[in-house]
Amino acid sequence: NGAGKSTTMRMLVGLARPTEGKAYIDGEPAGTLEATEKIGYAPQYPAFYETMSGRDYLLYMAKVSDIDEAPADRVDELLERFGLAADATQAIGGYSGGMQRRLSMAQAMLGDPELFILDEPTAALDPEGRAAIIDALEALADGGATVFVSSHVLAELEQFIDTVTILRDGHVESSGAI
Repeated sequence: NGAGKSTTMRMLVGLARPTEGKAYIDGEPAGTLEATEKIGYAPQYPAFYETMSGRDYLLYMAKVSDIDEAPADRVDELLERFGLAADATQAIGGYSGGMQRRLSMAQAMLGDPELFILDEPTAALDPEGRAAIIDALEALADGGATVFVSSHVLAELEQFIDTVTILRDGHVESSGAI
């Protein structure tokens, strides 16, 4: 805790500025439109429009993200994948913390980005929710996407990661292939 994982991720998605150095996403400066179009981001503490339904929220996010290719089909697919289809018309304010975490993952996957930046994606999830997230991450990695994930539960990550970096006080302590 406090090593700089979330701050690093916030810098990569353009929500924070580095105090030193520069960050790039596929050669584009982090935080620029060109860089953020390549990213699917799920923060540790997602914020939602709590009066919207899960389905309406994902449709809205598809619209503001300029996702034009069959967004309703994609939304329904993601709601099913993350076990939210039965609750798709319920207001997000009535969702449990685990349901909100899964909705955040669905939102990150909407545009089928090249890079996923996921901050503690399985935190506070029940075993079924954890399994759904891990399965999705495995499928993303197997499909060639880059998954940049922070977690305290390394045993979960061993199923799909190939490189580990350990931060301490905002600095890389160790990094290498598994």
